[in-house]
Amino acid sequence: MPTGQPQSHEPRGTIAERFAVASLAAAAVVGPVALGGTSIWSRFALEAAMAAAAVAWAASGSRPRRLVLLPVALAAVLCLQIVPLPVGLLRWIAPFAADAWQRAATAD
Repeated sequence: MPTGQPQSHEPRGTIAERFAVASLAAAAVVGPVALGGTSIWSRFALEAAMAAAAVAWAASGSRPRRLVLLPVALAAVLCLQIVPLPVGLLRWIAPFAADAWQRAATAD
């Protein structure tokens, strides 16, 4: 029953949160195409959408520490994977891979 007062429609989230949800939805729809494609730009677009969603979610407001800790720890582990291992450590972990990398680095 109308009360004569305008109803306030509160937004369901900030603009950053809505952008994060839209980016994740787009990545979920386009992801299988990007991962099945052979072009590097398609994977880059998927990764950029996911990164943009993560940044927008992080910037949208304060979160409980336990909710933020897992994504931050996962991002740190992923960033460590792009750092090349010293040859001695690589030789200790995977001797065959170390030999292959050494031959590839010295190939003319």
